[in-house]
Amino acid sequence: RRCHDPSVAGMTSKYISPEHEAWIRANPKANYFDFTNAFGSIWTYDVFRKKRANLLGPDRPRMLGVEPSATIVADTAVEPEFDLREWTKLIVQAQALRRKAVCHVDDHIITMTATEQVPFIVLGDTHLGAWSNDHELAMSIVDEILELPLWIVWVGDLAHMAVKMRNVTEVMDNLLPPQLQLLTTQDMMMRTQHRSLLACWGNHEIERAEVQLGLSPFADLYRRTVRHYFNGIGHATLRINDIDYNIAISHKFRNAKTEHNPVNGVVKYLKLEGYDRDIGISGDSHNPGIMQFVHGPATKLAVTCGSTQTGSGYAQRYFSLATHPVFPVVVLDHEVKGFHAYWSIQSWLRNTGRA
Repeated sequence: RRCHDPSVAGMTSKYISPEHEAWIRANPKANYFDFTNAFGSIWTYDVFRKKRANLLGPDRPRMLGVEPSATIVADTAVEPEFDLREWTKLIVQAQALRRKAVCHVDDHIITMTATEQVPFIVLGDTHLGAWSNDHELAMSIVDEILELPLWIVWVGDLAHMAVKMRNVTEVMDNLLPPQLQLLTTQDMMMRTQHRSLLACWGNHEIERAEVQLGLSPFADLYRRTVRHYFNGIGHATLRINDIDYNIAISHKFRNAKTEHNPVNGVVKYLKLEGYDRDIGISGDSHNPGIMQFVHGPATKLAVTCGSTQTGSGYAQRYFSLATHPVFPVVVLDHEVKGFHAYWSIQSWLRNTGRA
């Protein structure tokens, strides 16, 4: 039988004497320093910790030092408090201020007086700043518009802004860096602001910047230079001499085109959701189209425009070698409600005797 004599200096036996065991059980909050004061340095700290854990269990509080002498008798801590009704008032106020700041509405009315028919061109997908774009053609169209009694409805992708980092080839199609693309578009919009009726978002200059930054300087530009800008699907009313022409405008609608119908998305929107709209306008597909049709008792018109991006390698690889820089002209009657579209400025000029 082994002997455990606490008087033996430096004793580090793995066994524990009844005296030590009794002391540890009687002093469950004691620490290593208390133990050495009672018995001397017969064990190392690790030996004490293990023997104590064997007796009292590992869930006991760790006694690594002397307990503080002070005790807490009062605490002024405040419990967090959240009242949804109070926050709702603040949220509603902030939402109202934001709407006021960004002027974002889905419906807009423009009132006009006219002594003759009111024509506007559907213009978009000019992709300014791209190597693949015909910039001379884009500028010649703008110059031609300014020499004619034509209003403009912009349908997005006015700048190329290939900043979506999905492949190198696409990004390398930027002839101009983003800042110069913005300045180029700004100059075009400033030159035409007295002719610009409506504008909407585009997936190149608006959506891509929003994805990267949460905002787009092009949207701010359009708000400053066009009578109304839509950052999504927009409903506008052109009121000409008390005649209302209800227009739906977006850069693109769902199911934009099929192999049989280049205006499929616009037609579906006019039938299924924008049933109170007379005219639907979009861009994006670079595939121009005009379709006037009857839906129930109403006559409707769907229009998409082409593009001046005549050298797009992406389009020539996956869609077609042909690009159609066609921008239809829509004419609204000023005496009785009636509307129709011409394929191009030249077609409008010939058919109205202006050529």
